[in-house]
Amino acid sequence: MLTVQVVGGVLGFLMACSYILMFVGWIPTTHRYGFTSGIDKSFSERFVETGNTLSTPRDKYGPRFKWPAFVEGQLLGAYFYGYTVGSLPGGPIAEFFGPYWTITVSSVVCAVVTSASVLCVMETWAPLFVCRIIVGLVGGCQYPALHGLIAAWAPPNEKGSFVACLMGNVLGAVITQAAVGYLVARLEWYWGFYFTGLMAALFIVSWVILVSDHPNKSWFCSAKEVDFILEQQQGSVQSGRSKQPFLKMATSIPFIILVICQFGNLWSLYLLLTVVPKFMADVLKFDIENVGFLTSTPSLSRFVCGFIFGGIADFLLKRELLRKVVIRKGFILFCE
Repeated sequence: MLTVQVVGGVLGFLMACSYILMFVGWIPTTHRYGFTSGIDKSFSERFVETGNTLSTPRDKYGPRFKWPAFVEGQLLGAYFYGYTVGSLPGGPIAEFFGPYWTITVSSVVCAVVTSASVLCVMETWAPLFVCRIIVGLVGGCQYPALHGLIAAWAPPNEKGSFVACLMGNVLGAVITQAAVGYLVARLEWYWGFYFTGLMAALFIVSWVILVSDHPNKSWFCSAKEVDFILEQQQGSVQSGRSKQPFLKMATSIPFIILVICQFGNLWSLYLLLTVVPKFMADVLKFDIENVGFLTSTPSLSRFVCGFIFGGIADFLLKRELLRKVVIRKGFILFCE
């Protein structure tokens, strides 16, 4: 117990624990996008375009499978089938069980199912399809849980910087696309599955050690910082469980407009993550390692700009140069 207190004191002295949490908050979004972009990169070297029957000839990337284009599309989209459904109850689940346990359990499931997917695919594509849906279902809970965690930890005027921790999704795409391209080129395609599973395992360890649902529950957050966070949040954060107004949300014009904006934004993003790697490898005939690097560059740019614009938003709020609604709408308009 003394060791825990000493380590906590050192961490609290070196860095505000809210910023430690912001850093750790990168990681679930990092490995979540890793499950998307890394596995899709492995897919691009596993498929053979001709024929409608299963085949496993050996080549430098490992066993290859002759699946029709429809099957390939379904396997690439299976994650998002699950993710779309899992996102809907994600908020209530995180509210009931807490963001800590929601993300911990979902990450464990992602790591286990992803690693097991290699065994499932050796006979037919249907078990892999189910595995991808399961990973999407549990992955859909993570973003709502992270938003709840940010609400509990972030002072109102620093939420722009904290929300930037969600840009870990982009960092995940950068790291995973480059790393999986390197691994597949030198080993075999199924190492893309093992790599993303390993990423999740490493995250789980850091998450369990460093994160808690609330500043009051943190084992290394100083009393001074807890008081500061709670004082800053007075009047802006409500505790307790709330009833979700789904009917009002479905008929709210601002909500519908926000959904349309997000749809347009994510359409291009997921197109880059899922389709472009295969297009570059099969049509443009790029080497798989170069594909990994090239497809990661837009994500790297997005990652850097996310922190720049998050800092600018916080600066404008603190100096009261613009109203909050103008800043939020202006940044969304520029983004879209």
